[in-house]
Amino acid sequence: MSMLLAPYNDAMRLGQGYVSYRLSTRTIERPSQVRSRVISGRQEITNRHQVVSYSARVVEKLSDVVESMNISYCSSIKKGNVTVSGSNSTVDEATFKSADVNIVVTVKVTNQTTLIKSNAKFIAMDGIEPGSQMLNDAYGDSYISGFIQGGEFTGIISIKVLDRSNVELTVNKIKANVDSTNDKPSTEFTLNTYDSLSSNGSASTFENTESHIHVAWMGGGQIKNEKTSWDIDSVFAAAAAFPQRVSERPQRTWAILTKYKSNRSFIEWSSYKLFKFLEYDQVGSYTAELFDSYMDYKVLLKYVQQVIDDPASYQAVEDPDALDTSVATLLSVRFAMRKEQAKIIEAIGVLSRDPDILTRQREWGNGRCTDIVSRLIKRAIGTSADEAKPPSTYVKVPPAMHPAAKETSSFSRAVGAGPHPAHKTPAPLLEFDFSSLIPAEFWRSWLPVPKPIPAPVVDTPSPGTQPKLPGGDVMLAIPPP
Repeated sequence: MSMLLAPYNDAMRLGQGYVSYRLSTRTIERPSQVRSRVISGRQEITNRHQVVSYSARVVEKLSDVVESMNISYCSSIKKGNVTVSGSNSTVDEATFKSADVNIVVTVKVTNQTTLIKSNAKFIAMDGIEPGSQMLNDAYGDSYISGFIQGGEFTGIISIKVLDRSNVELTVNKIKANVDSTNDKPSTEFTLNTYDSLSSNGSASTFENTESHIHVAWMGGGQIKNEKTSWDIDSVFAAAAAFPQRVSERPQRTWAILTKYKSNRSFIEWSSYKLFKFLEYDQVGSYTAELFDSYMDYKVLLKYVQQVIDDPASYQAVEDPDALDTSVATLLSVRFAMRKEQAKIIEAIGVLSRDPDILTRQREWGNGRCTDIVSRLIKRAIGTSADEAKPPSTYVKVPPAMHPAAKETSSFSRAVGAGPHPAHKTPAPLLEFDFSSLIPAEFWRSWLPVPKPIPAPVVDTPSPGTQPKLPGGDVMLAIPPP
């Protein structure tokens, strides 16, 4: 099982409750005290030898960047941006989406690990019972069981090909060079201060390209000469030299998280009552989809605003359902997109408190199926296409049928007393219709596109050919991002 990590910040403390889905700490406040530690135990220091992990890969989605940096999709959606660890700057999603290829270079260095020993004791708080919503709100699903000291380097290189007639060939060459680097074992990472990506014969590959570079790091101090500008070569050179820099100037970079169900004292404390732990693994991939959709809407909203500012430069596409360039239409589109963003924020709030809701709504995605897809699905599972569609499982569960109600009743009989005041009425099941979410891709086919830019033609084009600009590039209308 891979280690569960969260980006370090100065507010973190060993034994502190944590919500891994949102990457946020839990703190209980009372009139007389503030208790932030839910686990107590002795510390031990392990792994005094440096461990280094290199990665350089081409990514297609912004969620791939978030995943590589262990950033929470949920928190990024709520903030509306992606903040790279070690920096207050954010990734420009518009630049990322408009690039023809995006390369992410990461170096993770571990110098030392501090852990709470395995016999750590869970500290129970008065008035909070196992299985209650108060338990989830107060403790989260995990606790901080250690820290990793070392460093992390992240470089995001967004490349746009200027020669639009040669995009596919150039992108394939760039990907081939990155893949040739990744084929080597991590112990044979060839990029060093004197050996960069261009040494693989790719210097010519980046001709007629435009690069936007975002770099952030924790640990290592100053990793680049201040007189040297960031370019593709300097990013790879800094990445190769980073472990040595970190060995001289390490810092805390990650917090190690442990699930409560892995803590023996917590199991003993809650053993008298049957309840289900918060489990976010099942909604991780779906949250990534929501994140990509949210960021796509953010980029599309900027595009719609450009059309509103200069409608004369855009035209409707040839489609019966195409959106025109009138202000009334564009304002309606902008409102609809913002509404979808608000629904996504509401959706992740529901998933944060009730990750099992997707299991109850088994048919939440069936509304997207076309007739042909529905027939293929029925054929695959051996169901006749003529059979009636089973009723949806999206129903509101009455309080009397709520599992928490039964558990509270059983607990009351077991202890011979009435339920705790905070649990007289079980928390109602959260409701959200996930099938109502509209993917951002839905809008791209109908949004207006830029009009072809008129330019003097150097040579009279032959019939059936496209006019060219003086530089030789073909004039093409750029579709919505």
